[in-house]
Amino acid sequence: LSGVVGTAKEKASLAGLFGEVATRTVDVRPWPVCLAYASLGDWLDARGGPQIRMDITRPRIEFDQSLAFDFESPLDLSYNYVFYLVSDGGVVDLRPRGTANVAGWLAPGEVRRFGDGRQGRLRFTASAPAGPEAIIAVSSNRPIHALEGYFSDAATAGQNIATDVAIFDLLRNALLWQSETDPKFVAKIDIASFEVLP
Repeated sequence: LSGVVGTAKEKASLAGLFGEVATRTVDVRPWPVCLAYASLGDWLDARGGPQIRMDITRPRIEFDQSLAFDFESPLDLSYNYVFYLVSDGGVVDLRPRGTANVAGWLAPGEVRRFGDGRQGRLRFTASAPAGPEAIIAVSSNRPIHALEGYFSDAATAGQNIATDVAIFDLLRNALLWQSETDPKFVAKIDIASFEVLP
């Protein structure tokens, strides 16, 4: 077996059914991060995809600690989407204002800093509500039409724009549809997950 489950209890239940050896490659990823892996697994961990590098060095961080990170765009995929998955189920579009619906806001292979509060950038810090959170990066060689139509730059940049369930359903369906209708469509995803503690 392989994949993800939301809790250690769920993994223990699987181990009871299939044995410890069979479940060794099943990872525990708390909700809502497990939903991201379940919904978007076909596009995760792809070589040459977007890269998220968090400043934090451990998976659990306390309130008021920095959530700054670097995002590196792929060399061959020019449409980039970056979202923050909040533990209360909200999703925030992190692309800078003026970049939604525009290809090339990042040059191929460019590293863009997020959340450090320097040079006019917003500062991201861990805050309530506590729980599992994630940064999700999606890169593609063509616009993801459902996302482009869903987000309005003026209304969404830096604001809560969806729920985790809605965005994952939308994104999975969009990626499946574009993959089926456009044989040259390519999309790759990276997820950096962590837990915020009070």
